[in-house]
Amino acid sequence: MVHAGAPSGPDVNPDVVRAIASLRAGGVLSTGQAAFFDRVARRGLVSVRFEIRTLLYVGVLLLTSGVGVLVALHQEENRTAGHRGRHRPRGGRQPDLGRPSGRAVLVG
Repeated sequence: MVHAGAPSGPDVNPDVVRAIASLRAGGVLSTGQAAFFDRVARRGLVSVRFEIRTLLYVGVLLLTSGVGVLVALHQEENRTAGHRGRHRPRGGRQPDLGRPSGRAVLVG
């Protein structure tokens, strides 16, 4: 005995539909609860947890990859930028951070 508006089709177990109808008729389930379980039984309500976690994983992967590429592209600029503020002599002269002159200096 299936109530009107009950789900039907190959994915719906008729025993589940009958159980929902009998629990509703017995007053165990409210109308809202019966409607909810009907949606679950006919697979109208499904979990999207896996899809959300996959999208989060892909987003974090893309973000970290993008930051890694930016750091790699600007590696030379980033390395010398840290030296500009440090090692400044008291006389106000900026040290020469350019190419080495090729002359070896022996200290002895």
